[in-house]
Amino acid sequence: MSISKFWRTLVAMIAGGPQTLPGAVPAAWASQPGSFDDPVQRQFGALLQQATRGNAEVPVVLYCLSSHCWMSCNAALRAIRLGYRNVLWYRGGIEAWQAAGQPTQPAGQSGAVAAEPR
Repeated sequence: MSISKFWRTLVAMIAGGPQTLPGAVPAAWASQPGSFDDPVQRQFGALLQQATRGNAEVPVVLYCLSSHCWMSCNAALRAIRLGYRNVLWYRGGIEAWQAAGQPTQPAGQSGAVAAEPR
């Protein structure tokens, strides 16, 4: 199975960058440090609830710009704490995706509404 077919089956959440995977939901703010009971956590929970239609079994993939960025790891910990059971951290990030020859799109063209923390 090619990596692009694999990714089409997932809800991909971006944690920053000018380029995204096609269809990724922008959520860079979800990588902020804090507690599991802060406004960011509650807003991220609402975004995941909407994006997965409440199904905690849906794979949630989080990624950054490169393997040197840990922001997506922070967001993955938040998703796990929210009860999502199939959380995947794509450590290579957008750089590894592009190196594999996979398509990207400019940020903001996913068609998904990015929820900002309140």
